[in-house]
Amino acid sequence: MTTVAATWDSVALAELLRGLTSLQEELTTVLESKLDAMRRADTPAMQSATAHERRLLDRLTQLDIERHAIVARAAEALGLPDRAGLTVRRVAESCGEPDRSRLLVLAEGLRQKMLRVAELNRVIALVTGEMLAHYRTVFTAMARGGEDSGGYSHRGRPQSAAAVRVLDAVG
Repeated sequence: MTTVAATWDSVALAELLRGLTSLQEELTTVLESKLDAMRRADTPAMQSATAHERRLLDRLTQLDIERHAIVARAAEALGLPDRAGLTVRRVAESCGEPDRSRLLVLAEGLRQKMLRVAELNRVIALVTGEMLAHYRTVFTAMARGGEDSGGYSHRGRPQSAAAVRVLDAVG
């Protein structure tokens, strides 16, 4: 392929990296709002953030497919072997200047955004685990019978009352 084709691929890749970075920034904002909603126990806000997150992830998946296609075309244009495990960094390092520097800067910026998203996902997973453990404790307490406090009859003999479960009393 010609240098023009390789330059076109580098321009397309640069635009794609900018798009991915922008979506990662938006995802960071959504995950931060989701975590804030979790802190406030705001279920509707958590659901809204999760729906927004799902839409962003769908778009990120589409852009990742485009990234694979562009990297494959760039690899062919640049004559790079082992296209299966090829990274944006490897493609960028194979380009001449100014494409090389531009792509490396964009790739590093995207990498940093992705690390922030990964950290937020880790924290959200921990919070979610703690919330589930709390709910499990609450539901277990509601499902089992109350403690038998026992007592004495009017004749002074020990007696016990049947324990009533919270869910039976309410339901």
